[in-house]
Amino acid sequence: MNPFENIYYATRRARLDGTPKGGWLANQALTVDEAIAAYTINPAYASREERLKGSLTPGKLADITLVDRNIRKLTPEQIRDTKVRMTILGGTVVYAAPAAP
Repeated sequence: MNPFENIYYATRRARLDGTPKGGWLANQALTVDEAIAAYTINPAYASREERLKGSLTPGKLADITLVDRNIRKLTPEQIRDTKVRMTILGGTVVYAAPAAP
């Protein structure tokens, strides 16, 4: 499951190829911030761990994924192509993308 494709789906309400034009039930589309919350603070709240994780806040776990672009400034079509550059869990780097040639 690619979270960036899923953010595209949530914000566009369409397949990756853009069909159907206008999306399904477009009035139910999420904003990018709502879709990001669906992957971060909302699950932490659902598991009653919002004081421990779900946002970048002092005192919380240092879990973060760094990506190659600011998805808040992109179109949904650009968001779906976002690549992960690094993942940090509990302050430890657990994934780093290979350096570009």
